[in-house]
Amino acid sequence: MNRKTVICIVTCIILAVALSVGLILSFRSDTAEYINIAEYNFDNAQKKYQGLETSSYSGKATFNYSEKDGIDGSGCIVIDVPSEKEDARFTYTYDKAIEKTYYRMSAWVKTVDVGLDSSAIGANISILNTFEHSVDYKGDNEWTYIEYYGKTAKNQTSFTVCLRLGFYSGINTGTVYFDDFQLEQLDKLPEGASYTSMESTLGGESSSAKSNSQHENTMLTATIMVIVLLLYLCVAYRYAQKQEKDFYQEESRSIKTAVINLIIIAFVIRLVMSVTMPQCDIDVNLFQYWANTLADKGITDFYSYAEDINLDYPPLFMYHLYFMGIVGKAAGITQTAAYDMLLKLPSILADCAIAYLIYKIANKRMNKNWILFVMAIWLFNPMVLLDSACWGQVDSILALAILLAAYFIEKEKYAYSAIALAFAITLKPQGIFFVPILGYALLRQLIKEKDAPLTKRLLRFAYSIVAFFATAMIIILPFGIKMEGNIFSWIFNVYVNTAGGYSYATVNSFNFPYLLGLNWVKDSAEVLGMSYFALGMLLIVIICLLTGALYIFGKKHKVNVYLLSAMCIYAVTQFAPRMHERYFYPAIVLLLIAVIYSNNKLMLALYGLVSVSNFYTVLEVMTGLSIGSKLINTDYATAAYYYWPPLNTERAAMAITNVFCAVALIAVACILVFSNNKTFNMKIWEEHGDENEKEE
Repeated sequence: MNRKTVICIVTCIILAVALSVGLILSFRSDTAEYINIAEYNFDNAQKKYQGLETSSYSGKATFNYSEKDGIDGSGCIVIDVPSEKEDARFTYTYDKAIEKTYYRMSAWVKTVDVGLDSSAIGANISILNTFEHSVDYKGDNEWTYIEYYGKTAKNQTSFTVCLRLGFYSGINTGTVYFDDFQLEQLDKLPEGASYTSMESTLGGESSSAKSNSQHENTMLTATIMVIVLLLYLCVAYRYAQKQEKDFYQEESRSIKTAVINLIIIAFVIRLVMSVTMPQCDIDVNLFQYWANTLADKGITDFYSYAEDINLDYPPLFMYHLYFMGIVGKAAGITQTAAYDMLLKLPSILADCAIAYLIYKIANKRMNKNWILFVMAIWLFNPMVLLDSACWGQVDSILALAILLAAYFIEKEKYAYSAIALAFAITLKPQGIFFVPILGYALLRQLIKEKDAPLTKRLLRFAYSIVAFFATAMIIILPFGIKMEGNIFSWIFNVYVNTAGGYSYATVNSFNFPYLLGLNWVKDSAEVLGMSYFALGMLLIVIICLLTGALYIFGKKHKVNVYLLSAMCIYAVTQFAPRMHERYFYPAIVLLLIAVIYSNNKLMLALYGLVSVSNFYTVLEVMTGLSIGSKLINTDYATAAYYYWPPLNTERAAMAITNVFCAVALIAVACILVFSNNKTFNMKIWEEHGDENEKEE
């Protein structure tokens, strides 16, 4: 064999080996390898579902093993929820997971009489403490195969798989059978498959003892903070009293500089608090989830996924989340503290904008020290700090929109008020609380202000209605272009589903129904011979009629629109059904403006009492949500902390204080709107400028 032949043979061998390796690598790149982690065929009646845990939303679900109802006529596991809706699950925890690795979860599922409500989630596979799930099945379905892919996050070493009926905010009824559950580790994601993050996005501790300890520490810290803050405000109050001097000796530039400095200080404090203080992980992470989904799906298709992503907000805030989702993904900062700060930024800016409006309203009525004082009791109000900088909610934006709506009514610019109201309602459904006020303002100018021509008064009415619907349409339209049906049907369903999503007498709001022991109790429960829903709606009608009578027939004071708006909103949240703990929030800023216009110590005391009492109320709720949200390997006795059915001493005291404030606010409003502003000789400061109000 000559040299050329040897070289040729060796070359062919090398090429053959290279080609084989290439083919192998090519094959491996297109096919995922599986490592079996866990497999349950449920055929052994002795083992049943040994190794799986069970948990449920309210403890009313039953978990069983059937020896003959499985896919092959052998065993399977069963979740049965006959009547009251549940989020019930069999769970398997894997604590040897590898970070940044793909996993596949699969099972066969059969459903019987599973609820078909649009807001409910059927049988599904999911990862506990995340906001995504597999395709879900409702109604009646024969055995169907489900698979679900997930990927662990950096440093994640454990996760919990749920074989589930229902979901967070998607509770359901019916019977579900699961068989042949399998968990596998993949070296890569199969071609064409999609995955979701398996990183836990809910806070909390698995130990109830540790949770209660954290809760007590938080409340103690909050109490110390409130005491220190109150002492500081008392000193500021006394300083403002002693340093009172002629308003006209104050230089406007000096006032503006002090105002800007105060707002900047408050802004920086909020930014620091937004990443250092406890927050409501459930809401913040839900906002993150919506933001990421918006960035992936786009605005026009977003609401078609509303049911799958637990979306119950109108569109306005979604514009911010869309922008944040794009920025977060581009910068790679999702699931970071910086991302949390950006999500909270609109609420923080709204706090500052409200402070500036307070300055504009107070500027001609008091001197520099008092202006800074009333701004400070808003900017450093513990309730305000808690809601925007800590919790991460959007209530300050809602409060700003409602304050502007009231401000424009005072200025008799009703169309502008309608525009502000449209922003409020397209931000959160609770903006509807202000509708009666605008309605009464338009009605009052129509029947009482006879110095203006009737045509002009009618046009004000018409312009306001057109302005409201035109503004709402502009905000809503981009999200509704591709929605099925017309522009009105889908957004109408958003509001209806939000209102009907929590059909309970009260949802962790320490108010009148809470005192009746009706927390998380269906509002169909009877009180005084009628359902609480009917009783609560009757109380809403009474409150609104009283508000209308005071507004239309009371003397015309500038304070009226703010005082009666605060009274109406706060009273409704204390007596109506289906109220949450933060629905009262806009009443705080309206009440503070009423303090400025009334210059009344009693009103200031009410503002302080409402703020402090509700600070503890909301802190109790936020702390509980953060602590009680993680339900791994627990039963209802442990998870009950999250839902708070008990009426204990502390919560009863909060509820009594809140209801007392509502009654006191109604009483004070009834007196002030019919007075000549001299009924109470309780001035806080010496008034300057335009303190004399036009009266009828």
